Amino acid sequence: MNEMTFIRLLNRLDDADWQAVIEGQGILVVDDLLLQTGPTNAPNAIIYAPEEDELDADTLKRESIDGASALLNNYYLSHLLTLPGFNYQAQKLIEEHGAAAFVAPEGQLPEYTLFVDGGEVIAEPPDSPRHRYGTFCELTQPLTDLKTEEHVRKWLERGEAYERYLGMNVPL
Repeated sequence: MNEMTFIRLLNRLDDADWQAVIEGQGILVVDDLLLQTGPTNAPNAIIYAPEEDELDADTLKRESIDGASALLNNYYLSHLLTLPGFNYQAQKLIEEHGAAAFVAPEGQLPEYTLFVDGGEVIAEPPDSPRHRYGTFCELTQPLTDLKTEEHVRKWLERGEAYERYLGMNVPL
């Protein structure tokens, strides 16, 4: 989830959600796609009940939106993207650049690779120093454009792209 999306989702929370946080609930990140209230001890809690008793719901909302960048950065320091969140963002990039841009024969690099920066999946171009460290779909044989699109769709659906992302980001 990027900062702009996070702020949009924070603004969509209603007054009752913010009041629930004041009363001890937290705001949770669900599949890196949406926000909802829930227990503060949930592993995906991003905003907690304030320690200051005088803080009201409107102030908490305003402070959360003002501090959205720091909240999101801190969250993604200890949380990996979920499979649905990764696939959603990757699919949007594939639609934007075309499936063929993320495909290469074995031993070669494609036009773009998928790289996660914080909670955001980005398309790294060849001139980026991170390009070779991103994930992409490797082909053992050339495919037509239609077959390439289908192959990339299945690559995402089977979780292969996500597994490569995890393999690059989770210490063994």
